[in-house]
Amino acid sequence: MSVRFARSMPEPLSHTQIVRQVGGILKKLIGTELPVYKKMQDFIIKNGGKMIRLCLHYYTAKMLNYKGSEWKHIGAVGELIHSASLLHDDVIDDSSERRGALSTNSLHGNKVAILAGDYLCSSGMAHIALLSDSVRILPIFARSVRMLAIGELLQMKWKEKMTEKTYEEIITAKTACLFGCMTESAFVLADPKGDQKKQEVYKKYGERMGRMFQIRDDFLDYFGNSKIIGKKKMLDFERGLITRPILILRKNLDRKNNKLLSELFKKEELRHSSQGKDLIFSLFEKTNLHRNLSLEIEEQIHALMKFIRSHPDSIFGEKMIHQLRGLLVS
Repeated sequence: MSVRFARSMPEPLSHTQIVRQVGGILKKLIGTELPVYKKMQDFIIKNGGKMIRLCLHYYTAKMLNYKGSEWKHIGAVGELIHSASLLHDDVIDDSSERRGALSTNSLHGNKVAILAGDYLCSSGMAHIALLSDSVRILPIFARSVRMLAIGELLQMKWKEKMTEKTYEEIITAKTACLFGCMTESAFVLADPKGDQKKQEVYKKYGERMGRMFQIRDDFLDYFGNSKIIGKKKMLDFERGLITRPILILRKNLDRKNNKLLSELFKKEELRHSSQGKDLIFSLFEKTNLHRNLSLEIEEQIHALMKFIRSHPDSIFGEKMIHQLRGLLVS
């Protein structure tokens, strides 16, 4: 059954239009005074991918009937902070590539990458201070920047002794928190009365969205198509990262196979070999992990759809539901 919308309801901007409108703001915020600034602009455009956080902010604000234009500025800030976190991640992880191309730290050195990330982040925070509701919005993004640092510190500390609890803390800090900022700030734009309880609801909605994206990304690292996901498969495995698939695997293996799994993650050379990759997939098959994790992701997506459907019918809500359907895995 199709949903009919009022004729007066404006058509949503296309993805290209959203990115184009925010792209101009990003260029102004970054500036052109130094040659490295142009490189930062190129980095954001190239590594922003689909600019999911920006689009989530736009569609959430519009679903809540926001009619202003400050969504562009908050969306730009979200992308600046996200890009800053990628620059810092590549230094911490000693990564030489980002989306199939040489990373900034590989091209220009760690010092440039770190300072570029700091510059992007501080530029975004300074811009928030100029917005009409900066008193409510600035603490939201300050929390996100703080949590990104906490997430990296947790991951460095517990990389080899990851538990489900620590994993949840890390993905909340590194991924879900910024998603939550985008939806929470969308609510702030649409709600001049400042309903704190509802604001928390929209924060949690974004965090659930971010958690789903991270678990889906963990799934695709093992089971995705390299051409579609835009990066080499099994990078997490080669780097020895304990992600959602491995945590589930641990719970479902017997003692003998868990010992085998533990030994595999201690041997970097084996993880890079076809023998090691065949071994991990044989363990996945023993536990039916592919199906179980894909069902978990499906449940999360349907829960997000249910939240969106709790709002009055709108073309913006339907657009988000359509996008979520496209994230189902098999």
